[in-house]
Amino acid sequence: RRDQSPSLDAIAEPSLAHGSSQAALFEDMRAFLATIARTRPLLILLEDVHWADTASLDLLRSIARRLASVPMLVLITYRNDDVSREHPLYRLVPILVREALAVRIDISSLSHDDVSALIDHVYHLPPGDSSRLAASLQERAEGNPFFVGELLRSLEGTVLRPTASGGWSLGPIEPTRMPVLLRQVIDARLARFGAEAEAQLAVAAVIGEVVPLALWATVSNVTEAALLPLVERA
Repeated sequence: RRDQSPSLDAIAEPSLAHGSSQAALFEDMRAFLATIARTRPLLILLEDVHWADTASLDLLRSIARRLASVPMLVLITYRNDDVSREHPLYRLVPILVREALAVRIDISSLSHDDVSALIDHVYHLPPGDSSRLAASLQERAEGNPFFVGELLRSLEGTVLRPTASGGWSLGPIEPTRMPVLLRQVIDARLARFGAEAEAQLAVAAVIGEVVPLALWATVSNVTEAALLPLVERA
């Protein structure tokens, strides 16, 4: 913030209005960030980069390949399952590893102990109750942090009961409906495939978590070869 760092006032921001080439604009932006970093170490956080357009990813590459000379760290986050082979980020990641010595950090699923620790931190349940609730959540969420969080919120007031002292207690763990937000997220992802593919995926969901391709094709009344492109996309 300039109001907290008077030394930043003298740094001119890149102009987007002078009609220069993209290469010149990228160089201006790189020089601008490098000047700030030389004034004080700079951390740039870019979230959900799977939504970025091609020009923004080109700018990221231009800046990243020159990072070694300045005290600047660029941290980007993206969802692997939203980056297909056709996505420009799919091709950019290995380039960043090669040109900018980028380090990839794969976020693994939460373990039973992780979920228990999360429950302890938020709800302060007795250890036995935390472990019992964690086991139930793992059966449904399989360590997905977003799913675990939404499932926990959906249990508040029913399975997770507020106490008079302002804490929480654990009641009987019973089957509950999928939280609305999770259903909306899943519906939005399924909608990308189209109505016909969504119907075939619904058949697979009824078959179970492990879906033999031959059985799926028979129930869907299609050939196994017709299902393979859907399997690849899904």
